[in-house]
Amino acid sequence: MAPEIAKAQGIDVLTEHHWQVIKFMRAEYIEKGSGPTVRVLGKTSGVSIKELYQLFPKGPAKTAAKIAGIPKRVAASRRASGIRSNRKVPMSDPIEKVSIIVSKGSLEGVYPALIMANGARAEGIEANLFFTFFGLDVIHRSTIDHIKVATVGNPGLHLATIAGGLPGMSSVMTHYLEKKMEKLDIPPIPSSSR
Repeated sequence: MAPEIAKAQGIDVLTEHHWQVIKFMRAEYIEKGSGPTVRVLGKTSGVSIKELYQLFPKGPAKTAAKIAGIPKRVAASRRASGIRSNRKVPMSDPIEKVSIIVSKGSLEGVYPALIMANGARAEGIEANLFFTFFGLDVIHRSTIDHIKVATVGNPGLHLATIAGGLPGMSSVMTHYLEKKMEKLDIPPIPSSSR
């Protein structure tokens, strides 16, 4: 059956090196429950990565797994969590509590957490906000009225990094954002967090 699958993948003849990789893939699958990565194949199968790409031009790990008759490799994070497919698993219990971490003390860093917490509360879900060291500016009395938009390296602003570093740019963008939020009737942070 492997030769037929190989032909469907554009490989006319399976050489000794093809079989070496295929047997290695099967052994790895039996031992570990998943096929190896290209890197592992190149280091431990006895066939170099360069040669793997010559043997299996459409992608060594994927093509060799197909020919070997083993399932497509599952990412380690998905294996560890027990996720085997994209099926949605129905929740048995409703969510009663959420914890949200605020890790930035900037305007655009705190609003997502406040919006999510507000939405949770509107649904009757208990919401806890945890503030990291940098997020503490949001709740400290001396800094709460001076929270600004971070302009340097902020992809949401579509602003060149060098322009974001100009003196006063953070204040200008904060003022602009506050005016837009005021028009949309979004409460400012001091009244949101008290």
